[in-house]
Amino acid sequence: MIIEASVVERLPPLVSHLLKLVDPAKPETADWNDEVSVVCAYNLFAGTDLVAAAREMQGVASGSKAKKAYYSAALNPGRANGKALTDTQAEAAARRLLRALGFSDDHQWFLVKHRKKGRAHYHLVANRIDPMSLKAVHLSHNYRKQEMVAREIEALFELPVIPGPFTCAPGQRPPRSRRNRKEEQQAKRTALPLKTIDADLAWAWSTSETGVEFLMQLELRGYQLAKGDRRDWVVVDPAGGTHNPTRRLGIKAAELRAKTHDLSEIEFPPIKGFREELARIAAMQDPDHEITTPPSTSDIQPALEIKP
Repeated sequence: MIIEASVVERLPPLVSHLLKLVDPAKPETADWNDEVSVVCAYNLFAGTDLVAAAREMQGVASGSKAKKAYYSAALNPGRANGKALTDTQAEAAARRLLRALGFSDDHQWFLVKHRKKGRAHYHLVANRIDPMSLKAVHLSHNYRKQEMVAREIEALFELPVIPGPFTCAPGQRPPRSRRNRKEEQQAKRTALPLKTIDADLAWAWSTSETGVEFLMQLELRGYQLAKGDRRDWVVVDPAGGTHNPTRRLGIKAAELRAKTHDLSEIEFPPIKGFREELARIAAMQDPDHEITTPPSTSDIQPALEIKP
C-alpha cells in the first residue's frame, strides 16, 4: 500500500482534480480518469455531492486560523500480484489512517475512487478543523504514521508489502524512489517521459569513464549540466526540465563524485535563469518562436470555483 499525502490550503482546485473524467469527444482529456465515484462521505449534509460538501468544509474551516485546513491522501495498493482494494476495504483503510493521525469521529471527510487504465486508487480528503473546537489536527510525524498504517492495511487485507524508509528490515538501507511527484508533474509539462530520460542518462553513464566523457555523451543527446542550488550540478533535459543525477541514475552520491571529479574544474552556468537562456536560443533558431514568461500564481484560476 502506497500512501501519498499533503495538506492543502484551497479546496476548489483539489475538488476539480478529483472530478476529472475522460471525455471521448476531447482527446486532451485522455490522461484523466476512466471512472470517478464517491465511495463515502461523513459528517457532511451534502453527502456525496462533492461541490456542496466542499462548501460545508470551507464553512467550518473559515472559523479557524489554520492556513492549510485540508488533509489529502492518495491510497494506492500498488501493482504487484494484481491485488486491489474493494470499496469497503478502502473505507476501512481511510478510517484507520485518520484515527492514527488524530482525527476524531466528528471531523468531515470523504473518499473518492478513481479508475484509470484498468487500475483503481482512492483519494481521501478530510477537514483538519474540528467542528466543535475549531482547532486543527496537529499532523506531527505523519510520514511515519502513514507508513505504519500502510503496513497494517497490507497485513489486514493480504496486499503485497511495499517497504518504506520507516519499516525496512534491520541492517537494510531504506528504499529510495527514483521519481517523486514534482518530477512526474514536470514530465507531464515537458512531454518528456522519465523512462526516456532514465534510458538516456544510463546510456551516457555506462559508455563513459570520466566526468568529461559523461558530459560529452549527454550533450550528444541534447542534455546539459548546470550548477544546482543544493548540489554541485544538475542535469537539464532538452525540454528545460531539471533532474537530480543520483536519483535518475539510481546511484549513491559518492559513486557519482568518484567518476565525475574532473568536472569540478568546469564552471557550469547557474540553474537560475537557465530556462530563459534556452528560450532565447530557441528564439534565435526559430524566428516564429514566441518567448513567454510563466504566469504568476495570482493569474492562474482554478477550473472549479466554489463560493461559500
